[in-house]
Amino acid sequence: MVRSLFSRTHWKKTAAALAAAALLISASPYSTAGYAAAVPKLDQIRVALFLDGKAGGGIPYVTLSAPQGLDIGLRTPSAVQALFSTAAGANTRFSLDQFAVLVLETSDFAQARLAADKLPADGQQQAVVWTRSKQGKTVYQVTFGTFPDVGTATAMQAKLSANPQLAGLIKPGSLPLVGPYRLSAGTFAAEADAVKQQAAAAQAGLTADVVLQADAAGKVSYAVWIGSEPTQQALTALQQQAAAVLPGVQLQPAAAAAPYVVRRTEAASAASATAHYVLGGAGAKLWAQPKDAAGVTVKERFERSYRGAIELSQQGDSLAVINEVPFESYVASVTGAEMGAGWPTEALKAQAVAARTYALKQGMKYQVANVTDSTLDQAYKGISSESADAIAAAAATQGELLADASGSLRRTIRPTPAE
Repeated sequence: MVRSLFSRTHWKKTAAALAAAALLISASPYSTAGYAAAVPKLDQIRVALFLDGKAGGGIPYVTLSAPQGLDIGLRTPSAVQALFSTAAGANTRFSLDQFAVLVLETSDFAQARLAADKLPADGQQQAVVWTRSKQGKTVYQVTFGTFPDVGTATAMQAKLSANPQLAGLIKPGSLPLVGPYRLSAGTFAAEADAVKQQAAAAQAGLTADVVLQADAAGKVSYAVWIGSEPTQQALTALQQQAAAVLPGVQLQPAAAAAPYVVRRTEAASAASATAHYVLGGAGAKLWAQPKDAAGVTVKERFERSYRGAIELSQQGDSLAVINEVPFESYVASVTGAEMGAGWPTEALKAQAVAARTYALKQGMKYQVANVTDSTLDQAYKGISSESADAIAAAAATQGELLADASGSLRRTIRPTPAE
């Protein structure tokens, strides 16, 4: 990793050591004219915000916001297919369409909240209180976890059934599983038509959601999917039940292979709610772009704000949160995070060159990202660490890299520590 070993009394010595250790290439942009090896170039860098050092690391839920709201779309190799926008300053939650344990369904929010608070929270799994309408009444569903397969969910089901903290709130053995198997009750070009169909299914006592999809041309469609079943067998049973209460509606297993987003509502209190979007489908990538320059705020990452955009996808068993940011903005942020404000100008410049070189050397280190935001690689804190002097140091050294005489980038730079 690149760590700041500069001291205020030794920064000149450090800068000299850097210059002696490697050849400084200054070109625009990042070329190596006169050298054998080509130096890579990045306009944008992909930074994994929650990676634990292994490809596929991530979190189960993430909350995003922006002062003027976010534009959300499905990302393909060629374009971003716009789906919807969020309200200015509003928190919007995201997760993956996986398996969970349904702990409780009740019309009493206080009881739902009590059950959720008694469930364990280890940073990787947590309880969610959903709000729904059934037969004209508001009900609250408490689920726990997002699990990648039915076996893992079943193990948690058994664990929660024996949890003494839930005694009196649940009936022993009454914790069903929920999952990604659903029935389609139709696809509509107009959102209003989908909402109407969803309301009809809810009035019949069924769990129903509006699902957003986009075709190759970027045209958005709205489907209504019923149920949230853990197995194909459970889906077959649901189809018989749904057919009886929705006569005339053609029901068939939902086509969940293409990327999709399930729109749901999370209950923040009995009187307020948070929009929650569940991502599914093979290779699905959700793209969150802020409408202004204030950046995207990620609540679970110390409420830091980030330039560029946030990409969400499934990697391994978790939700990957990637900040795709202009490369030189990243360099300025790393320079500020690794050293802080107030250091001598030449020391900050040396740090900027080291940070730029290290990042370019990594390639696509984590399959979905070039680097992490932690000291597994380089500390990166988004906009908050872009001090004026760090920005100036990055700008003053733009295009400058460290390489050996062959033109190969140096992998690590470890200046002489303070004596």
